[in-house]
Amino acid sequence: MQSLTVKKFLESPIVELEPHTYIYVFRDGDTILYVGQSISIIDRISSHLGESWHASPSQIGELVQSNHPESLSWLIELYTLDDCTEAVSQTPYVSFYGSPRCTIEGRIDMAERAMIGKYHPCLNVQYNQDATPLPTKYTHVRPNDSSSLHLNI
Repeated sequence: MQSLTVKKFLESPIVELEPHTYIYVFRDGDTILYVGQSISIIDRISSHLGESWHASPSQIGELVQSNHPESLSWLIELYTLDDCTEAVSQTPYVSFYGSPRCTIEGRIDMAERAMIGKYHPCLNVQYNQDATPLPTKYTHVRPNDSSSLHLNI
């Protein structure tokens, strides 16, 4: 697992990644804010933060912006599929995860679901029935319209 601060990412988003790094976690200390996945992880994180020419910040990006400058010290953790093996081993699809019939996309999806199940992040909606409430110390962001877990604005 690799990690860097939001500040470091914003200053220089070019990160030398370990092979098969597809899962990312935004965290502030023990508070897990968001878990995501992408084949193009650096581009996806940039998009979340509104750093892409075609993107507005996502909900996690708005949370970073709303809590600036404190959010500059939050961590972005980058996980390989191997890093996620322990979390996946606690799920019902562990046997399929290592199967030669399982595509890379399937493994990435399973790893993301397992990491969401392990951490119960505040902002994830899918696969997260027991989401951790966003602590009141954070400046809140827009509600996620696809969710019943609206943040108090």
